Amino acid sequence: METELEQIENVKKISAGRHTIYQGDCCEGLKMIQDNSVHLIVTSPPYNIGIDYGSYKDTLSFEQYTTFAEAWLKECFRILVNGGRICVNVPFTTIFGPDAPYNLYYNIMRKVGFKSRELIVWVKKRKCDRQFLRRKPYFGTASSFNPCIQYCSEAILVMCKNTFNLNGFNSDLTEQEFLKWNYSGEHK
Repeated sequence: METELEQIENVKKISAGRHTIYQGDCCEGLKMIQDNSVHLIVTSPPYNIGIDYGSYKDTLSFEQYTTFAEAWLKECFRILVNGGRICVNVPFTTIFGPDAPYNLYYNIMRKVGFKSRELIVWVKKRKCDRQFLRRKPYFGTASSFNPCIQYCSEAILVMCKNTFNLNGFNSDLTEQEFLKWNYSGEHK
């Protein structure tokens, strides 16, 4: 697997102990990974708002973007083990209008076969200051004819493959460690 991934153009390899991160074109790289071999995927796909990524066109039509999203999500489903998790960071709004990315990804992930686990709301700023609220929306211009409030948060969709439990996985975390590191704001 490593040699095949390293042969893909523009792939950056980052190793830390027994873990390796490959940074590159997911559509090419995912095809090189064995079925049922990954426990966790964390990703923030392109938002399709015109960001210059170099080789990726971030201004696809809605149909093209949907096809792209479904293709890489099918590959993610294929490589995850049963019970494996995928965490997809998406905005609540983009050029396709309010709620499009969140709803789009939720629906595609369910269609591909993922089971919905939870939604994490990533609060990017503690307070939305006035300057932040007056920014231009992605899909128009800031004016009284096109009022828009920019979200101070993004969604992280957490889903799993086939079952909520990781089959055959033995954790080395104690219950006490898990509770300490799994702070959700409900306990201290």
